[in-house]
Amino acid sequence: MDVGPDSEEAEKEEKPSESPMATFNVRPGLRHRFRMANAGGVAGCPVRVSIDNHQLMVIALDGNPIQAAQVKSFVLSPGERADFVVTADRPIGDYWMRASADKAEGKEIHPNCRSLKQKAIIHYKSSDYKPKLNFAFPEKLSSYPAPHNHPSEPESLKEGDAAAKVLLNSVDDVCIEAHDSLCVTEVRSLHKLDPDLAVPKVDRTIYLPFDFQLVATDNVSYPPFLVPGTKDVRVPRIANLTFMYPPSPLVTQASDVPYDLRCSQDLFPKRCPTTVGKRMEEGSAIEKGDSDVCECVHQIDIGLGETVELMLVDEGGASDWGHVFHLHGYSFHVVALGSFDSEVESSNRIEVLKDMDRKGKLPRNLVDPVVKDTVFIPSGGYAVLRFKADNPGYWLLHDQHISHSAWGLNVILHVGSDNQLPPTPPDFPKCGSWVGPEFFLI
Repeated sequence: MDVGPDSEEAEKEEKPSESPMATFNVRPGLRHRFRMANAGGVAGCPVRVSIDNHQLMVIALDGNPIQAAQVKSFVLSPGERADFVVTADRPIGDYWMRASADKAEGKEIHPNCRSLKQKAIIHYKSSDYKPKLNFAFPEKLSSYPAPHNHPSEPESLKEGDAAAKVLLNSVDDVCIEAHDSLCVTEVRSLHKLDPDLAVPKVDRTIYLPFDFQLVATDNVSYPPFLVPGTKDVRVPRIANLTFMYPPSPLVTQASDVPYDLRCSQDLFPKRCPTTVGKRMEEGSAIEKGDSDVCECVHQIDIGLGETVELMLVDEGGASDWGHVFHLHGYSFHVVALGSFDSEVESSNRIEVLKDMDRKGKLPRNLVDPVVKDTVFIPSGGYAVLRFKADNPGYWLLHDQHISHSAWGLNVILHVGSDNQLPPTPPDFPKCGSWVGPEFFLI
């Protein structure tokens, strides 16, 4: 499948990559397992992967086995990984492996992603090699044509081919309506859901609405190079709180982090005398008109051994390209993933989701949901994730877009108590305040 330009002329006009082109050697008749990762980047582009004239059998996502899906290509968002098997059953020669930016949610390719194109070569070794096991050696390849001296041109798969699909790690109108797409919600784990998680209600349900609040730059401490040349900037928030990186590591020096820097949905720092804070103190509901921003070490405490359901809801305010979240320390079961009806206001999405859940209108796969540690949430959509909190520690849940994470679209899941963690080694070095919390990469 050609994922590059539509014409040979356009392909010739592509600027050559400065990176060396990789070559993967394969043996005729054998199956070869590849492990692909989207390492991300500043732009956070989704990437489509394919190999000319070959079918790809995807067998794992994010390191977790799935019921094998035969596809012609697959799409990875930043941080996502896929294991796939390629059978070397084509004529001896060289074939292009292609990776290029993909459209997000049916929209045009993001301007920052249009130049993302790269190729590698799948090189068939000479025909004098005979595999000991002939399980994948087709009769029709008994006599080989002369090897190609360049990667072959794309060859269309036959109409109706079982592999004529694209595996999309998303759920949106394009994915649902397209006959040649396999949505991530249609992918099934190789293992059944743990009985502790396959229940209507788990021990703990955590609602995590996230949005971007438009504020004047006078109210935030971001470096000038992060503010896009305007007096206003959109500040990310999860449950109305903007994440600040702590001045010391929480695992070994939690007691050194000032109490007033910490916050949760039930604890608002006094140093943030905002409308939101006052409402929390009064026990009244936070309203969408409350536009104040509070930066703090946003932490959610979870008991060790609890079964947990996270409900992430995109309440807008930023781009309409969706968001990708990654959780450290755990893999989770994606039991539900979807979008709201277009008439649902962004400010009301979390309440709509709660109402759907109360009325039994939020379907969940509690049998064999796909297991991942990175999930794409469609623009204005939601994700329902389940896991068992059996790994104590401080685990970061963050947006995979570098700028969004740096600005504060994160939250820490604190599992267990500090005395349930391994003891800090003697004479382990300590560190204090640093150049943060403005920008964690400095």
